[in-house]
Amino acid sequence: MVDLHRLAIGEARRFPELARLFYERGPARGKARMRGYLAEAMARGKLRPGDPMLAGRMFVGMLQAGSPQLHMLGVETPPATADLDAEIEMAVDLFLRAWAP
Repeated sequence: MVDLHRLAIGEARRFPELARLFYERGPARGKARMRGYLAEAMARGKLRPGDPMLAGRMFVGMLQAGSPQLHMLGVETPPATADLDAEIEMAVDLFLRAWAP
């Protein structure tokens, strides 16, 4: 997946249709599912009301900002499972501090 993502980004200017197709078949679907999940959680009172797309972007941004970004750039090797788990737990904690009712 990392290599496919790198390829889509690297060739987006030369092949914008490929980039659009990659986005529609992958990231856009995931974002739509996340938005639906968060909207439902907001409607049930599990999260405070707000823009579910913005909330999802915030959460995914936190997840991608650490080790995954460094790995994507080739700066570091994939993180150890324990390190990745710690980053995920921190992102979830910060997200809930912002969005818990």
